[in-house]
Amino acid sequence: MLPIDNITSLLKELEVEQIYFCSGGRNASFLQILKENFKVEIVLNEASAAFMALGYGKSSQKPVVVCTTSGTAVAECFPAMVEAYYSNIPLIIISADRPERLRFSHAPQAINQVEIFGEYARSFVNLSDDKINIPSDVLFPLHINIEVDDRSPSDGKVNFLAAYKAPLIIISECAFITDTDMDMLKDLSAHVYIECLSNYKNLNLSNIIQQEKIMLNNFAKNSYDVIIRIGRTPISKLWRVLDSSDSLVPVYTIGEFASGLSYESKINSLSDLDLSDSQLVAAVPISIQATIAKYPSSEIAILTDIMNSLNKEDIVFVGNSMPIRYWQMIDTTENKILASRGANGIDGQIATAIGIARSTRSKVHCIVGDLTFLYDLGVFVNSIPENLIIHVLNNKGGRIFEQINLDQDIILAHNLAVRDLIPTSSKHVFEYFVDNTETALFWKDWNNA
Repeated sequence: MLPIDNITSLLKELEVEQIYFCSGGRNASFLQILKENFKVEIVLNEASAAFMALGYGKSSQKPVVVCTTSGTAVAECFPAMVEAYYSNIPLIIISADRPERLRFSHAPQAINQVEIFGEYARSFVNLSDDKINIPSDVLFPLHINIEVDDRSPSDGKVNFLAAYKAPLIIISECAFITDTDMDMLKDLSAHVYIECLSNYKNLNLSNIIQQEKIMLNNFAKNSYDVIIRIGRTPISKLWRVLDSSDSLVPVYTIGEFASGLSYESKINSLSDLDLSDSQLVAAVPISIQATIAKYPSSEIAILTDIMNSLNKEDIVFVGNSMPIRYWQMIDTTENKILASRGANGIDGQIATAIGIARSTRSKVHCIVGDLTFLYDLGVFVNSIPENLIIHVLNNKGGRIFEQINLDQDIILAHNLAVRDLIPTSSKHVFEYFVDNTETALFWKDWNNA
């Protein structure tokens, strides 16, 4: 039973009527039970939702709830919490969280949410299971933080051995590869997966895996007995699979970066491990281009066209959610690639791209989805740098949530042409309307490839 099932009784005792819900993968499972018990309005931007709730509470003097996913989504509610504190408004923030074991690990969307509002939340409750221990003297504003754990039952123990025969090496953002490591990469019988944010574009290696799908398929077959990461927490879905898997594979991180997992072992270089008997795992190459060509109006095909139009000296800033995942699947460029993968939020992406453009004379291409664009619409009050081009992939909602078998209201479907909302900056914004049917067919074919 999820803690949210029992939280509903508390909210009813507090006479809550209205909930403002902001979509996210971590809190998606909360939506149905909340809709069954309260009036729920789904809002794109957490800061806006929190101020809507503030207005509702100010007028009605009844407790009102904002429900967010994990990560920076919670922090977006901070200004409204400050106002609620000083105005004595009965505001309640319910934040979904990743489990405690991932706190401070730099795992995706796992920031420290415990007492994040400090003194401005007069009451704070952290829930890690279905037991509720709410103080009898609840004071407002109130913050309820709910840890949601999707790990399969296991003892969580990892067997770090002295020698490995089937290594996987992942090169991610901010990787620094020494000459010694490079020599070993060339000679080692191991798969090497290079992420686009590493900007190691042209490594002369024979064992590179081009597609994440190959890596995930091999992992599912227990083909790897060790994973070695050079750089920050990877983009790859593998990092979520690793922490939710029954068969926990040893992971070594080269350097001082946090692991992004609840377990790790740090090493200084590849030579710290005994990989002398390593043997290359069999892998059948999979070409993605033929599948993309079948669906020219799909999201990934449109992104491929954008990629092919770039000059090699251009800088690319790729937004979170689907764009960065698609880019990783198709990137064959020499361009410098940037993204905000610290907490993986969709907030502030256009503003970040503006800052990048102001720091360079190179042309900067910002690639985002429609909800990310709408989230940061206020930046267009300011002038846009002449060297910034914003590419908006409009699939009319948060289509990443279609992959979750839950209430589809979290998609926030719309029929907006977002470029029409900023006519004065139209020369900087290119909008591409995605055929969602073709995108779904692409994924069907690609998953079966």
